[in-house]
Amino acid sequence: MRNILAILGLGLVIMVVGGYFLDWYHVRSVGPSAGQKVITVDFNKVKEDTSSGLQKAQQVWNGTGQPPSAPTAPPAFPGTNPPPGGITVNTNDGKLQINVPPPTFPLPK
Repeated sequence: MRNILAILGLGLVIMVVGGYFLDWYHVRSVGPSAGQKVITVDFNKVKEDTSSGLQKAQQVWNGTGQPPSAPTAPPAFPGTNPPPGGITVNTNDGKLQINVPPPTFPLPK
């Protein structure tokens, strides 16, 4: 049981790190004090990258050696300011945008 949990944890770490470097999601700070975090996930990019990876794996397995088609440029993310207050979730064209407000309690210094 412990080994299964370790494998699942390793898979999660690989997906998070790999997704960051493949531009599957972006984390940015917005607001006057830059305390509010916005996480934007581009599901179209994830789907595109996984399908092209599967195509490459099939080509290697079959030994065809034909290169896949050139990848398209990722769409630009909108630079809108999220509304103040609670957590808001927006989905536009296969992208998930989560707006998290800054903490309202005093943080230790």
